Amino acid sequence: MKRTAAMVNIGAIVFAVILCGGALFFFFQKAPQVNISEPLGTTTVPGMLTATSTEPVTKPGLGVPTTRPLGYVTLALGETARFAGLTITPISIVEDSRCSVGVQCIQAGTVRVAVKIVAAMGTNTQTLTLNQPFTTEAETITLTDVKPVKKQGDMKPAEYALTFNVQKGVVAKPCYVGGCSSQICSDRPDAVSTCEYRSEYGCYRTAKCERQINDTCGWTQTPALQQCLANPPAAI
Repeated sequence: MKRTAAMVNIGAIVFAVILCGGALFFFFQKAPQVNISEPLGTTTVPGMLTATSTEPVTKPGLGVPTTRPLGYVTLALGETARFAGLTITPISIVEDSRCSVGVQCIQAGTVRVAVKIVAAMGTNTQTLTLNQPFTTEAETITLTDVKPVKKQGDMKPAEYALTFNVQKGVVAKPCYVGGCSSQICSDRPDAVSTCEYRSEYGCYRTAKCERQINDTCGWTQTPALQQCLANPPAAI
């Protein structure tokens, strides 16, 4: 049987189709498989960079509150200081009875500040008095200084700079010497008395005013103080 030119051409075309089909089959068998269930860009091809990631992005300094070490901090009204497990925010001045500059006062006066406190037991507002510690379940907060000194006339809230001392644990409350002749030892910084003088008051000049074993303030009864009180010095 003789082959015609048409038969040769048809045979060549069939051979080419079979060859191309085999090449395509081999290519897809060897090509990397893509998991279409994953988000775009998360293919499992080794060495290929992914276009998306499920890892959280953290930018240092953005939205991260600063935690201070325990100790002293000076705040304006409305400012917040964060410590480990505690935040404090002075809200308002409740009282400022300090003696104004250039004015003679019978009492030294004090400052009381409303402070928002967020601690382990929750959030509450407490009124802190100058130099009188306030104790939370784990910390002690003391308003130790108020600036500026008081001027005659009204002071604006924005002028106040309030210094707090925050410490861990319970700190013993301080005791104060007061009275007209410095003869009173108490837990009040503004204690006053009439101004008659007694000779035994002179013994308290070198005595120690501190919290006693019964948790009240008083003069520590040392042998020297007891001897002085028994034989007080003459009035000067």
